[in-house]
Amino acid sequence: MRFYFRTRHTLAAVVAGTGIEAALLLLGRPLVIHHHSGVVTFTVATPLQILVVGALALGLSSRTEQFEFAGVRSLSGLRLANACLLIFVGATASSAVSMLANAMSGEPVTVGVFAPLRAFLGLFGVALGVITFTDMRLGALCALPLVFLPAAFDMRGTMVGETAGFVLADEQDAPWVSVCVLLTLGLILYVFGYSERASPSMNRRSIVDSRGRHRMKAVR
Repeated sequence: MRFYFRTRHTLAAVVAGTGIEAALLLLGRPLVIHHHSGVVTFTVATPLQILVVGALALGLSSRTEQFEFAGVRSLSGLRLANACLLIFVGATASSAVSMLANAMSGEPVTVGVFAPLRAFLGLFGVALGVITFTDMRLGALCALPLVFLPAAFDMRGTMVGETAGFVLADEQDAPWVSVCVLLTLGLILYVFGYSERASPSMNRRSIVDSRGRHRMKAVR
């Protein structure tokens, strides 16, 4: 298990994610978006949770696929432990930022005090689902529209809008239910659906190794 975590740079991802969360406390001033249905106020730490998701998602990568998919041991348990560790770190840090940033701003926010926590959990769930079928570098990138859509369009007032726009939604039950569903589905997909053999990073490494062998033959 120690080797599994080390090859994925889990510690480095945890340090990077925690560092980003700490830096977000320096940006505690509330922002305001005016929609026709009302005003949305939130701290900068809420949408910028996508940076934390991107940093922690790098801890889900693998650098030993060629050994892992050849083994007979299932890696689902290790993937679950790794993902849960990253979720725990991100959730703990975003919870602390949620309370501290709200206290430092001194102004009420419509998205709720724990909006950064809600944003992290939902975005990380989306990233997990994307990584299952693509690559860990695309996880946060594909989750990015969920940050900008609620800011660019008025998604308030309807169940669908509050669910899809959970990042900047008002403090209601629907966004939290959406976040729980996204995180659960993403975790299930990643743990049981991710394949080391089909990993895009493995395919790229195979191509690089093949090209390297061809160059060596040509030199000889």
